[in-house]
Amino acid sequence: MRVCNRCGAMVEDGIAICPSCQTPLTGNEQVVSQPMMENGAYQNVQTEPRLGTKWADFLGYFALWLGGLANVVSGLGCFALTGVSSTYMVLAILFLITGAIDFIAAIKIIKRKRDARKFVLIAYSLVVVVNLIAIAFALSSNGKITTMVASTVVGVIMIFVNNIYFKNRENIFVN
Repeated sequence: MRVCNRCGAMVEDGIAICPSCQTPLTGNEQVVSQPMMENGAYQNVQTEPRLGTKWADFLGYFALWLGGLANVVSGLGCFALTGVSSTYMVLAILFLITGAIDFIAAIKIIKRKRDARKFVLIAYSLVVVVNLIAIAFALSSNGKITTMVASTVVGVIMIFVNNIYFKNRENIFVN
């Protein structure tokens, strides 16, 4: 018996696709032995409780791509304003870097890479840092900060939520 790397389901030897989540099995799944009961049937032993991956799928297939695109567009918009202030150049570069990290984090999640958690936390940490810089700049130039404050608060919440979520699913992100 093997344990599916994606959903944690027990899979019979020789099966190529997980019957629970339809993920192709690579052969490097955790192998577990099942004790046989007195009647000759195998006892279904699950090594760890199954935890879902819907949140990770949402982040990997949608949220991080959308966030990355928004960061790239914001970065390009700041480049257009670099003649106004050098702060816009710094913000433009930071937005573009954040967008790139968002895209990398999404790919890491989709491929169930071991370091997906690290990249997700870096992505949301960068969102918070860039927003704090943008807020400081907006306050110094009498700009509006309402959406930046909301985005910063959401970023901080996402850091904590995703840290717990991915820490509890380390057995799923093993590639």
